[in-house]
Amino acid sequence: MDVPDDFPRRPAQASLAGTQPKLAVRLVEGKYADTYTPEELDARYDNCTDLVSQLCAYYIRKKAQAPERTSDALLGLITEALHRKDWALTCAEIDFCMGRVRAVVQKDA
Repeated sequence: MDVPDDFPRRPAQASLAGTQPKLAVRLVEGKYADTYTPEELDARYDNCTDLVSQLCAYYIRKKAQAPERTSDALLGLITEALHRKDWALTCAEIDFCMGRVRAVVQKDA
């Protein structure tokens, strides 16, 4: 899969308790990594592109229901809703998805 350069490549930052300095890494195939494996990155990108297509359809549906609502207001509500969901998306991935949705709906406007 051809993941674009602007897609987030690092998991969400971790906050580790304690007084000693810590590094948030994972053991992947015998090596410590702070990024996704190529397979994980492909899967996350695939999920995000699917989410973008669903969000574009959702935006169109909601805009038709309340045409007086501005695009920025509706996109803001969708972004807030995504942050409340427990879908294991990082903030950077939500920003990526909403940037793509914004580009599509502004192009179609």
